[in-house]
Amino acid sequence: MFKYNLYKLGLMVASALASIYIGFLAFEPAEANQIIRYGGYWLILTAAALLGWNLFQRGKVHAGAVWLRRRGWMAPAVYILVCSAIILKLQPDGYKIVMDEPALAATALQMHQEKEILTPARGYEISGFFYLLGGYVDKRPYLFAFCTSLLHDLTGYRPFQTVILNTLLTPVFLGLMFVVGRLLARQWGGYLAVSLIATVPLVAMNANSGGFDLLNLVMLLGTALAAYSYLRAPNAQRMNTLILMGILLAQSRYESVLYVAAVGLVVGVGWWHKQEIELTWVAILAPLLLISFPLLRSIMDANAGFWQLEAGVDSPFSVDFVAPNLASAASYFFANNLNQPNSLLVSVLFTLSLVILPILLFKRRLRLRLDDPSTVVSLVFAAGIVVNFALLMAYHWGRIDDIQATRLGLPFILLQVFLIITVFGALRIDRIAGPALAAVIAVFFVSMTRPLCARSDFLTWGISPQSVQWIHQKSIELKGQSILIVTDRHVIPIINQVSSILFQDALEHKDEIDLHQRLKTFSDILVITLIPTERANVEKYEVLAEALKVNVALDEAFEMEIIEEEKLNDAVYIRMSRITDVHLADAERIVFDVSEVSVLPSGRIDFKNQEVIRSFVRSLP
Repeated sequence: MFKYNLYKLGLMVASALASIYIGFLAFEPAEANQIIRYGGYWLILTAAALLGWNLFQRGKVHAGAVWLRRRGWMAPAVYILVCSAIILKLQPDGYKIVMDEPALAATALQMHQEKEILTPARGYEISGFFYLLGGYVDKRPYLFAFCTSLLHDLTGYRPFQTVILNTLLTPVFLGLMFVVGRLLARQWGGYLAVSLIATVPLVAMNANSGGFDLLNLVMLLGTALAAYSYLRAPNAQRMNTLILMGILLAQSRYESVLYVAAVGLVVGVGWWHKQEIELTWVAILAPLLLISFPLLRSIMDANAGFWQLEAGVDSPFSVDFVAPNLASAASYFFANNLNQPNSLLVSVLFTLSLVILPILLFKRRLRLRLDDPSTVVSLVFAAGIVVNFALLMAYHWGRIDDIQATRLGLPFILLQVFLIITVFGALRIDRIAGPALAAVIAVFFVSMTRPLCARSDFLTWGISPQSVQWIHQKSIELKGQSILIVTDRHVIPIINQVSSILFQDALEHKDEIDLHQRLKTFSDILVITLIPTERANVEKYEVLAEALKVNVALDEAFEMEIIEEEKLNDAVYIRMSRITDVHLADAERIVFDVSEVSVLPSGRIDFKNQEVIRSFVRSLP
């Protein structure tokens, strides 16, 4: 007979029903947009603060025991730090996925400055201050941007703070890999798990990137360890840790919300073992702390562009994608060339482990005992990873041999490594095979992984990443000069705190460009455009065709003089021009009473009253 507190159980049911109503039924996408924008930061801050307090309370209780065992962790700690340093030197720092990572950095800047979930579309440096004005609620889960914003809060703003965050997360990730590996194979498991994952160049790519995939792995491993800790000795504090880790994991990547089911299952197993439905205030609040996901999903569904569907594709998921995606997965995992950041060693050992696993189960060298915490956690989280991988195979953008999508396979690579370690531990030949396997890994790393990373960064250096890099460098050079940049890559200047707007905004608000040119709000208004060469295949590449259209529209709207032009590749030049005049009829000119505005000796704009400030802000393009 289960024990339970009827009052708390009633509150739990009410919380679950309220979260379903708020998340799925109560609000239209436009209203959900506002809730996420103004409330999302505080929801995730609440979950993070509760987790921090929970870990602090638990740490006070167990600090003495951990301190007494510190000598046993010296060698692993040194190994983890050395491997972290090696991984961080395998690939260059910087943005790898130029559509995602700058957007995450911009969202983190908005969180830092305004405590809002918003990706800024307009930013202005005026009189030495940088203002973010307007934007959109992005589709990307925001745990990574939130953590980056905390780094800004604690250490000051840096444009590349997303890359710094992944640098800091690298030893944390390897430390968690070591702990899980040691649980699966006591003597050698930790060292082998860290060594195997280090042979995967994709891990080094993400460790040196500004993306959220490494944080997702950290949260996945941390949640699995919290689940193991809870099942070993179920109590309220450990359950709170698990629930809060699951809530934050759900905000680390799109598909990671599915692990909420794994967390719920583990909590249910703990209740079954105790024969008690144990509810805490954290458990009661948990459904309400998860409402961001359905609200964000409703925003995504209302904006077809967020799914990035190709022409002729009606749905993001279909069984028709499975066969080609599985073929691309095989192409990635078993590639032995210069193009894929894979580890052939991990793939081969994983295949061998799949063959050996049924034999070990049949001979009972490996037992699946449902009363064993490690078995339950392994099965539940392995099932979660497999379900996620199956969804990826049915996804329209699930070809993981495409470098833009390869990172989506990282959780499955974790599963591969841990299955190898599980089979290795069950063979019980670690005294003999441990040093031998370590030697094989070392030889593979030196002869394959390191040379492969030295030859390539695996990125397709086409027009987009080249133009992003160029604009980023120019933004650094122009920072502090009160420049307004007009570009289709407006996020890059914004994260460098340089005023920037999109082409579309400039073209639709020519009168405002004209006004602020006359007011000399900006020392210069610069336009950065792409100029296809005569040999460029414009019809084949949409980015070049779009550049031609934009250039025609800009020439019709503005008089410009070329300041700088540089060849990116044989297909395209990148050009920076200064707007010297606006093609505008006199009747269209905006009249602004400059008598209400003056400039102080410091260069700062002085407004007579609040209404003038509001009028000035509304007039910005």
